[in-house]
Amino acid sequence: MGEIHIVEGDLESFAKTVGDIPEERLNSVDSETSLREATVGMPGSDSKAYAAGYGAAVNEECKKASAGFKKFKENMLAAAAEYSQAEDDTTAAWRRFSQEAQAPGPSRVGVPGVDRRGGRLVHGGGDR
Repeated sequence: MGEIHIVEGDLESFAKTVGDIPEERLNSVDSETSLREATVGMPGSDSKAYAAGYGAAVNEECKKASAGFKKFKENMLAAAAEYSQAEDDTTAAWRRFSQEAQAPGPSRVGVPGVDRRGGRLVHGGGDR
């Protein structure tokens, strides 16, 4: 599996771009009115009776898509915040690890459950 490479600000930028779709495009759709107006040129047509209903259905689907994009934006921003926090936590842990490794005196850094005594490794109380 390859590494994930995230550039700072990319997730936020992506979330904003996706989040702008509802405001810029979907919320301005008014198919119902457009189709109702189009029926003026279709007196007596069977299509005229269905046009406004189809337009309303398109408007409803746009509202659903808009809500989905907004939720996606919220989730993406939450993921970006979690990623940022994980990066901060990892950086702090490595900094503590590095400071402990350089501290004078007996090192507290090592492999859990493995002790060094006289140059030999002691595992779980038994010598090897």
